[in-house]
Formats: sequence, C-alpha cells, structure tokens
Amino acid sequence: MLRALEPARIVPGHGEVMRDDAYLRRLAALLAETRTQVRAAIADGLTLEQVREQVTLAEFEREFAGDDPARVRAFRAFYLQPGIEQAWKEANGEPRSK
Repeated sequence: MLRALEPARIVPGHGEVMRDDAYLRRLAALLAETRTQVRAAIADGLTLEQVREQVTLAEFEREFAGDDPARVRAFRAFYLQPGIEQAWKEANGEPRSK
C-alpha cells in the first residue's frame, strides 16, 4: 500500500531515510517467503512446533540482522516467532492475532 503512493522518501522509526522502495520490497519478500515455507511445512503434515524448528529464514536473518547477536535475537523474537505463528494461523483459516 505504501509503495503504491510512490514516495520520494520514507522516514522509518529508526535508521537512515530511505530514498527508494528497496527495503519495502525486501519486507514484502520476507513475508511472502514466510508464508511459502509455512504452507509447505503444513502440507508436509508438520505441527506448529515442528514448523517453528524448520522455518529459519536464514537468508533474511542475515540480511536484516547481520552478525550482530542482539539484532539476531530481535529478528527471531520480534519477527520470526510471531511471523511463523501468524502464517500458520492464516494457512489454517484461524483468526489473525491482535
């Protein structure tokens, strides 16, 4: 939705001012890959706990968190864990978390 506005600059809550939509495209790719991997794991008959162990999104973790241990922990705690659970609920037709 934000990309449709074609902003010249995006001022995030932290970090540098963005002058293109590259970051937004990477976030969209992260969300899409989360959904893809979770749906594939569900199709393989895995439980939510097994999906949490299998889906690591290591490429995106490296991209967004790098080698910084605090950022890796943050990615896992604030995106990976809730993102997998939300994708699981979505794939199983459950209501969204609030």
